[in-house]
Amino acid sequence: MFGTKAVKVCCGPRCGSHPGHRAIYDALERAVQETDPDLPVAPTMCRSHCGDGVTVVAPGGALHKARDPEEARALAQKLTKTTE
Repeated sequence: MFGTKAVKVCCGPRCGSHPGHRAIYDALERAVQETDPDLPVAPTMCRSHCGDGVTVVAPGGALHKARDPEEARALAQKLTKTTE
């Protein structure tokens, strides 16, 4: 649906049950949209890299982790700079 030009947030059983998952997803989505409104943020299924935060897949496939909304915002800044 979004191809490789999207930031994907794991919503699998472990990441999706992370206590801050919704806040992390929302913070990432807002920060990406502020910087690059054409870059979609989309949910994805498990990427089998569970633990230590919510898995975020960058455009192109690199895996990252976000443990809280602040990390998600910082990651969004990094990801939008690399897609320009």
